[in-house]
Amino acid sequence: MTEEEGKALQIFGIFPEKIIVLNASDNVLRSRVSGKVIDRLTKEPYHKLYNPPSDPEVESRLVPADDASDIDCRIAEFRHHFIAIGQMYTDIIVNLRGDQPLSDLYSQAICHLSRPARNPAMWTPRVLLLGFSGSGRKTVADKLAERYELIPVHCGTLIRREVIRETKLGTAMKIYVDAHSSVPDEMVIKLLQARLSELDCTLKGWVLFGFPRTRLQAQMLDEVDLAPNRVLLLNIGHNDAAARLNVRRVDVVTGARYDLCLAPPPEPPVPMLERVAGRVGRPPGMAECEVSLKLTRHAAHRDELVEYYGPRVLNVNADREKETVFEQVEPFLVNKMPRPVHPK
Repeated sequence: MTEEEGKALQIFGIFPEKIIVLNASDNVLRSRVSGKVIDRLTKEPYHKLYNPPSDPEVESRLVPADDASDIDCRIAEFRHHFIAIGQMYTDIIVNLRGDQPLSDLYSQAICHLSRPARNPAMWTPRVLLLGFSGSGRKTVADKLAERYELIPVHCGTLIRREVIRETKLGTAMKIYVDAHSSVPDEMVIKLLQARLSELDCTLKGWVLFGFPRTRLQAQMLDEVDLAPNRVLLLNIGHNDAAARLNVRRVDVVTGARYDLCLAPPPEPPVPMLERVAGRVGRPPGMAECEVSLKLTRHAAHRDELVEYYGPRVLNVNADREKETVFEQVEPFLVNKMPRPVHPK
């Protein structure tokens, strides 16, 4: 298998649970290939060393079964491709010595295959960020991604990308997105299940925010085996969150985002930016009345989510400098994993 073939499997959603690699030295491979012969009359395969025929007449009819002239090139090509394959499937590859008796090799392979598959949920960080919009969830997610290579997954961004891609699911979601209404939970779960089950998320871990927002959604997430093993509640007051959201601005042409207090849009006479101020406005759905309504809806379900996740929740005071907030978050991630909690 080449690197391109491995990536193609992932694109089509095919992720092997285990890969068995039979390792042997170049000399062993050469002797095995060069020793392969076949009865030109019956087409029965033999090997000069490991499985020679007992009948002299059959032996006289043997011809090479494989062209061994390019064996060195084939070995080199395999070694080259295997480096990339090994990096793609580091955690699921099992190496077995291929130069041992077939019965021993078979027994070892069966032994490995009969073991239960590794459950990434037990070891890989599955971090859920709860909190108001404006509480700093994206900042924390990006910091965790930068520091620990976790995969940040924002539910809203995921939905918008699916709509833009015009997939079957995205087309169905577009009706609700265009109407500024909530996408049905079943569609969101299907989308999240596909994304969080991809190889990068299962091997590196993920940071999810923007979903769930209700107890029912949390239960649905658990039912599809996507229960988080770490839950962070970024705690900030309603008024403080509203103040943060109300100073956010976006350039409708470039998509650049600004904060009127911390990172205001550039002012003239900066070259080529004379018109930026006129293009900057509130992000869609972030009018002052909409901000208040959004925060009120979130507050209505926050306590039930905290109750549902129970001991998995770390309450973080998010009304501080982002560096201070991350200092509270980081130990919770790197310390020993909490015991699994069965969904309620």
